[in-house]
Amino acid sequence: MSPFEVRELVRRLRAAYPEPPLGEETEKLYERMLVDLDFAAVDPVVDELIATTMKLPTVSRIRRAVIEPTLAIPTADEAWLAVQTREGSAHELVGHVARLVGGGYNIRTSSDPELTRVRFVKVYDDLRRKAVDRALAEGVRAQRLKLQQAS
Repeated sequence: MSPFEVRELVRRLRAAYPEPPLGEETEKLYERMLVDLDFAAVDPVVDELIATTMKLPTVSRIRRAVIEPTLAIPTADEAWLAVQTREGSAHELVGHVARLVGGGYNIRTSSDPELTRVRFVKVYDDLRRKAVDRALAEGVRAQRLKLQQAS
């Protein structure tokens, strides 16, 4: 995204959330942390967040709303269903978590399916969140590296 486009997004956020006022350092931080994203993807997300949130969305919330849908990582319910239906084309994270909690067969034939599901979802949500967090940080790292190489 161009510097002009990222400043436009920050101006909209500042106008939508006048209290407390954004400081200059905060504005610069938002600009630096969002510049690696595509304006066409961020623009509607910012509008949606302005329409649905009472407080200024954090940089993380904006980045998550833009990047997470592009990762195609199934939700916990989708992952559980994939294990239960023995879906062969399941995401690699689904298979990894299934192996961690005892394997697909043991999950499907558990004597306490509700407890097994709770355990699976807990582990899956934790690992999914870490995978999304890594993806959120990748663009920032790449931008930092690009700036270091330019100087």
